[in-house]
Amino acid sequence: MKTEAMNVSKFFQEFKMLKEDIVTWFKDLSLLHGSIVNKARSDLPSEAIEVNFVVDYSLSLQEMIEACDFDWYDKDINEKNFPIPIELKGKRIYRKAKIIHFHDYFSSQEAVFEAKKYWPQYRQATLAEQLAFAETYPDLKKYLAITIFGSIWSFIFSRVPVLDFSDNKRRLILGWYNRIWLSSNYILIVSK
Repeated sequence: MKTEAMNVSKFFQEFKMLKEDIVTWFKDLSLLHGSIVNKARSDLPSEAIEVNFVVDYSLSLQEMIEACDFDWYDKDINEKNFPIPIELKGKRIYRKAKIIHFHDYFSSQEAVFEAKKYWPQYRQATLAEQLAFAETYPDLKKYLAITIFGSIWSFIFSRVPVLDFSDNKRRLILGWYNRIWLSSNYILIVSK
């Protein structure tokens, strides 16, 4: 039996769910995880690995995605939803970065809190930086699920780009921002 993917907004329209009902549903769902979604633990164990790459802003976002050779990517990851700042277009920028690995599940808020340990030298990576990393380290993207919090798309709920893998397939997907991430996920931060 072949299952067709359904557009999220069409799904909600067909079932006549109001935005408030959806928000309530997700808030209730997050309560199942306790208050961890809304609070950051100060004792979350982590470690960071340093990497370097160059972001080529002379490429369009679509060209950056194609250069990474993903098996699949979410079509909502485009320049309309994730615009490249005009002041960066045409530039090539060297970035020092850190991949942070948590040894436990973590919330998005905890990831942002943990990254602040490296500030003011580092900040959350953007989508273009994530793609430059993926292109520079193609072998790493085969094994690591890497989330970034420097590019957030808000459509009903906030979503963030994730380099992901499933069944030996590399994907660029959008994950819900307000959620619990598995310990197999990493985050990427870059030098300012």
